[in-house]
Order: sequence, then structure tokens, then C-alpha cells
Amino acid sequence: MSQPESPSSPGPSTTSPSKSSSKSQRGVSIFPTARVARIIKADRDVDICSKEATFLISVATEIFVKKLTDEAYANAKLDKRKHVFYKDLSRAVQQNEPRRI
Repeated sequence: MSQPESPSSPGPSTTSPSKSSSKSQRGVSIFPTARVARIIKADRDVDICSKEATFLISVATEIFVKKLTDEAYANAKLDKRKHVFYKDLSRAVQQNEPRRI
């Protein structure tokens, strides 16, 4: 006797695979947490850093790198290129000199 197939049984998925693989997930960083923690610990001025602070530093670094590469790519586009060169990154940094508080 065969058992009837229940509606909750795993079967072939009818939904398409997620196309959000390039989007960030909530609570996840692209940088390895252990590596970020090791870099933080290398700073002699920092005695202790919580996991939450390490995660926030990682996310802030992601935002910084994204902004820098976006501006460098915009500079490359101005020169009608698709590839980013050192001069594009250098120009992006020069255009956004840090302001001293």
C-alpha cells in the first residue's frame, strides 16, 4: 500500500530562485567577522570590542568601500571607460577630502 502524498511533503519547487544574491542580508556582513575582530585587536588603543561593535565596524567599512567604488566608477564613466583604474580611485578620494571637526 502506498501512502497518499501529503501537501507538506517536499517536492519540486515551483518558485524561481532568488535573484537577490547581490543584495545584502539583514545581520550579515561580506567581511569575515573574525578577520575584522583581528584587525580591531591589532590597534593598541582599543582594549575590548563587543561583537555588536565589530559587526557595526564591518558594515561601516562596507558602506565606505561601496561609496568609494561607486565614485571611482563614475569617474571612469566620465572618461567613457568601463574599467576602474587607480587614477579614478585617486580622484574619488581627492574629491572627498575628509573634513576636520
